[in-house]
Amino acid sequence: MVAVCDILHPLAEDVADRFNIRHVFSSYRTMMNETQPDVVHITTPPHTHAEIGFEAIAGGCHIYLEKPFGLNYQQAEEIVQAAKARGVIVCAGFSQLYDLVSARAREYIGSGKLGEVVHIESFYGNSHDGNFSRLFLNDPEHWINKLPGRLFQNIISHPLYHITPYLTEPVEKVQCLAFDRSANSIFFDELRVMLQAGGVTGYLTFTSGVKPITQFVRIYGTRAIAEIDLANHAFRFYSTTQFPGPAARVYNLIRAGKQSAIEGMRHAKQMWSGKDRFFAGMGNLFAAFYDNIRQGNLMPPIDYNEVLKVSSIMDEICRQCRELEVKQREGSFN
Repeated sequence: MVAVCDILHPLAEDVADRFNIRHVFSSYRTMMNETQPDVVHITTPPHTHAEIGFEAIAGGCHIYLEKPFGLNYQQAEEIVQAAKARGVIVCAGFSQLYDLVSARAREYIGSGKLGEVVHIESFYGNSHDGNFSRLFLNDPEHWINKLPGRLFQNIISHPLYHITPYLTEPVEKVQCLAFDRSANSIFFDELRVMLQAGGVTGYLTFTSGVKPITQFVRIYGTRAIAEIDLANHAFRFYSTTQFPGPAARVYNLIRAGKQSAIEGMRHAKQMWSGKDRFFAGMGNLFAAFYDNIRQGNLMPPIDYNEVLKVSSIMDEICRQCRELEVKQREGSFN
């Protein structure tokens, strides 16, 4: 790592001290001109992604771009096209797809045991209890509150990326319900989204009110149901059994208990060996990104088609949420 940059120079210096980074800057242009990096990680607020990204691409840099990819579909598409034209990779910062539990789920689904996918449920619990949340809850001018989709735009690409890989046909319908449950008077903090693409549907829940905070994905197929417990990094599946009613209930409960016990032992072993890292998925994503760079493979770890699909859906969600905000202010809800 050759340099770190932050508009607040003391913060950049703190990171440099922690990770023994030689060069510290408060201007990204100065940093790129003086150090000429091969790769740039852009983890700035979303409204700056395109500006910094285009300059890094023009300089021949590969990019790791934190979510959301851009402020809208148009920005995302322009970034992708610029990267392709310059011959560099832009890696979308969606690390949950590279968690080991997500990889195990994809292997199970790819084996055909699930059958055809019918429905995907993606649940994302959020908390307003941290210091960062208090910043934008108390400041209408905070950059999160200036995003077209406010809080939702900064976060919901996480649960969306778990749904879109299974929407193989064009998305025909996006229907949103959003409201301000916490009465913060600045933004909506509860969101429900129904998606339809051909014969497959998806349901996204974003909530700031549910405790304990949890995140999970359930994928419903014609032969089985797969569950990815993202909060506890556990994978479970439920399939039909040949046992009659009462015996089937007993069998299913025993099987569920066995799966939970196996997951618990797996985590205990990983924790004991030091492999159960909190951001393991991010490390795996970084590894895939840098492997592709070293090998001259310009395919990004997160497919550009998925990036653009998520960006398009987010545009529609943000549009509907803005309409709901206007109706709330005007008191015109039916």
